[in-house]
Parts: sequence; C-alpha cells; structure tokens
Amino acid sequence: MIITAEEKTQRAANETVSREHEAYDYQNNINRYTAMLEGMPEGELPADLIKYKGVAPEKIPATVSLADALLVADHDFRDSLKVSIRCESIQKAKVDRIRIAVESELPTDAADREAVIAAAVERRATALIQG
Repeated sequence: MIITAEEKTQRAANETVSREHEAYDYQNNINRYTAMLEGMPEGELPADLIKYKGVAPEKIPATVSLADALLVADHDFRDSLKVSIRCESIQKAKVDRIRIAVESELPTDAADREAVIAAAVERRATALIQG
C-alpha cells in the first residue's frame, strides 16, 4: 500500500491538531490542580497526626477529631495534587515534543500549513459531531 504525499500531510495535520488538544488538556489540568493548592495547608502534619498520613479517612479512628481528620485529608490531597501536577507537566512536555516533531512534516509555506491545519480542525469537529 502506498500512502500519498497528500495523505501523509493530512495525517500530520490531524496528529498536530490532536496533540494541540492533548497539550491543552494537560495544561488545563495543571492550572486546575495549581488553583486547588491555594488555601491548602503548608508544611508537615503535626507530630501527633503524622501516623495518619496516607490513611484513608474512613480508617482514621473516631477518637481523632473531625478537624484533625480534615487536616490529615487536606495534607494528603495537597501531596496528591503536587504529584498530579508533576505527572501532567511531564506528559505535556512529551506531547509538546511529539507535536513539534510532527509539525516538521507539515508544509513549510505558512499559507499551505494554515490550510492543512484548518482542514484537520474541520475534520476533527465533524468527527466529534458525528460521534
């Protein structure tokens, strides 16, 4: 089977558009997680609560006050958000590198490049509408 130059260009344009959306989603997650960090506790848990770090809320004994259980949960959630930001940032960096590589397969002429990208955006929108 022979793939024509036009098909290769269309595929590169489709991939570029897909990677742009993927990068957007990663960045959107990073922004959301970063916003969620605002107001979260800083530093470490008090010494008497460290033993509950990473313990599921339902496993924290009822003898621990609700305020302390919430503090533990907030610390755990904060730490989880930081890990998520790191992971999303790494994934976004990978996607950006792939997109740059794929873009090198697009026409060098700006008008031609813009036209094939616009056609790829239209194909993507049509596919989403048709489900």
